[in-house]
Amino acid sequence: MKRSIPFRQHIISYKTIGCGPRFILAMHGVGQDCSAYDFLEGSLDGYTLIVPDLPFHGDTQWRNATVTEEDMTGLIHALMQEHQAAKIHLVAYSIGAKAAGVFVRHEPDKVLSLMYIAPDGIKERKVYVLATRTFIGRLLFRAICAFPAISRLGIRIGGALRLVKKTDAAFMTAMLKDRNRTAALYRIWTGYSKLHSRTGELVRQIRDYHIPFTLVTGNFDAITPSRHMNALTLAISHTRHIALPRAHNLLGKGLVITFVNHFKSL
Repeated sequence: MKRSIPFRQHIISYKTIGCGPRFILAMHGVGQDCSAYDFLEGSLDGYTLIVPDLPFHGDTQWRNATVTEEDMTGLIHALMQEHQAAKIHLVAYSIGAKAAGVFVRHEPDKVLSLMYIAPDGIKERKVYVLATRTFIGRLLFRAICAFPAISRLGIRIGGALRLVKKTDAAFMTAMLKDRNRTAALYRIWTGYSKLHSRTGELVRQIRDYHIPFTLVTGNFDAITPSRHMNALTLAISHTRHIALPRAHNLLGKGLVITFVNHFKSL
């Protein structure tokens, strides 16, 4: 059953799975909602999993056009206070890692462990920075999202002519499925543009506070490829890296064992 809590001028919708005395806060990816972790039902002995609908997703009513680092830290604090959790385990998939990473950087002493699943933003793509953090880039991004079919064709041609990197071309065309999806994508990408990854600072906090860290990646993931994770795997010696023979969409029943093993190892 979904619940909601007020947070500043917003309403945050979330659900819980399990009823244990230890708390896990899980962040979903783009276009998902709090049902993204339903596959873990019945697998969380001793834990309560808290899964919010992130801003611009599900039933959460987010009143602003953007999400700041202060917003995200405050949102997590509000959920923790609602459940009287002094410290919390964090699990984050895709763009959810940008949200979780903010909390790790600002409140590392409150993080019991961290699991990243195909995390977005560890190495930010130039196309993302251009499209969301520059005035001209935003105008171009809005135009691309307004005409996805034409945009897909243009990107493919750019890739064929080597004007656009093939990996970036594949990434962008995958995002431009239809007009409804591209409108949502524009809102989410620009809305989360103030959440900077600051990977170096994230790494320092994980190391200095000895936060247990599991990284799950897909061998065939073109959106957050494994090579972008070197900043984590090479810099954090205690990283437990699990590489699965999958693409970007890693959430599902195939992840249950990896998830359970992470918490058994703590």
